[in-house]
Amino acid sequence: MLPASSPVPAAQPVLDAKESAKQVMFDQMWTRLRADPLLEELNVQAYGADYPYDVQFFSSCTRTTLDLTLAGLQVTPSSVLIDLGCGMGGPGQWIARESGAYLVGIDLSQVAVEAAAAAATSYLQPGQFDYRCATITATGHPDSSADGLMSIDALPMAADRAAALKEVRRILRPGARAVFTCAEWHGDAPLPHPRMATKWAPLIAEAGLLLVDQFIDNGKQARQLRKYELWLEHQTELEQRFGPTGRSLIEEARMGPGLLTPNYRALLLTVQRPDIDQ
Repeated sequence: MLPASSPVPAAQPVLDAKESAKQVMFDQMWTRLRADPLLEELNVQAYGADYPYDVQFFSSCTRTTLDLTLAGLQVTPSSVLIDLGCGMGGPGQWIARESGAYLVGIDLSQVAVEAAAAAATSYLQPGQFDYRCATITATGHPDSSADGLMSIDALPMAADRAAALKEVRRILRPGARAVFTCAEWHGDAPLPHPRMATKWAPLIAEAGLLLVDQFIDNGKQARQLRKYELWLEHQTELEQRFGPTGRSLIEEARMGPGLLTPNYRALLLTVQRPDIDQ
């Protein structure tokens, strides 16, 4: 059974100059990616048996990621589920299909939400989903109205991560959970980037959320390194077929291995809004 009434669609977000520039960049990226299967083909090679074949995505999502997200969220057919930074929508649609939850996908890119909505028509039941354009820190979703929230490789992209977690808490119902992927830097090695200094547990606590569970994805470095190798092997194709996006991928493939050292820890975190606000 679906919720008695779906959430009221949010108005178009009010963006500052940086957010507007980012929106244009992501719109251009998704326009190219949605029309070309090359990256998906390379992901299949890089991920092997853990590749989620029935999910359209552009992230580090695996079958294990989906299974852990579904278990952590504990959503049901009567739940409202937010997919924050949904991209083309695949992971959220898989969770909604498996759980029966009503899905609200949110992304900065209008191109992404249009692609996700189009894909959902053949993946989910009619009336089971809604997609809208908004930011990670200003979703436009009503207070205390979400029964679950997921964010695969998107929440850490917020310029203000503390604000993003506070927004998660605001829209979750008391007792509801969120699951998101992120990374931390451990050990004494110099930080490869200032944003790797983030320690997520203190930010989660400051946002008024409880850290319920933590999964360390020990296989991510190997998968990502293999993907970078494949991108470099297909450099000419990527640059020709994806333009500026392809060039960005090649730059990432050259710089990324410096990040994926033993000090890098890929995480999947489950958090919960307390039943009773502190």
